[in-house]
Amino acid sequence: MMISRNEILYIKSLKHRKSREVNGHFVAEGPKLVSDLANSGMIPERIFCTYEWLDMYPDYSDQLDFDVSPVQIGEMERISFLTNPSQVLGVFRMLPTQDLTGHHKTDLVLVLDDIRDPGNLGTMLRSADWFGIRQIVCSQGSVDLYNSKVVQASMGSIARVNVVEAELRHYFNAILDEAPVYGTFMDGEPIYSSALIPNGHIIIGNEGRGIASELQMYITHRISIPGPLIHSEGKMAESLNASIAAALVIAEFRRQHSAI
Repeated sequence: MMISRNEILYIKSLKHRKSREVNGHFVAEGPKLVSDLANSGMIPERIFCTYEWLDMYPDYSDQLDFDVSPVQIGEMERISFLTNPSQVLGVFRMLPTQDLTGHHKTDLVLVLDDIRDPGNLGTMLRSADWFGIRQIVCSQGSVDLYNSKVVQASMGSIARVNVVEAELRHYFNAILDEAPVYGTFMDGEPIYSSALIPNGHIIIGNEGRGIASELQMYITHRISIPGPLIHSEGKMAESLNASIAAALVIAEFRRQHSAI
């Protein structure tokens, strides 16, 4: 089966946020990722794979219960967003955003302030999914949820975590004093000696500047991850990667309350 020129142009257009938003589609690559998304409720419009790969896994389309279109290796290279193309690519419909109302009263909501690195955002989705956090609020300046690098780094978790984009000051003004708001700072109370509440918000700040100053007025608990350790040479890391910090903080909340 030949993939048409129009199909190639359309798939390539989905590299751009505007096209994704207008058409409601995004691209995911890799047999495991495509399978995880399809099996988690995301509906593929089309799935493509190379003939060579389908020969090795002839039952793949039966396992997914969706039609799989075989294409030549050269065609896969033309539509892939990866430097080293995978042998399976899917075009998926975006999930509708669900209402966040009230979730912070009973569970944790992760708030991401101006996260620009797509790998970090995708990894945060994966960590949230692992620890049972189902609601995330992203600032309007954060990287697009359906950026291909976010999708790849999430490893399927994008299908299981509800992400809402919001102007964060408006968001917090609307729910003022309804639940605690935790923010991560270098000079905060060490998280391992803090009595953490099992519901509310955890804000993770921008990779370079941390939490924006205009959001700090909403924070009720300033917390920190113990460290850094100074080596014998007098050198130390300046900070943790944002996605690692998020995973450590969420893990400690869950450890204290064993509510995954």
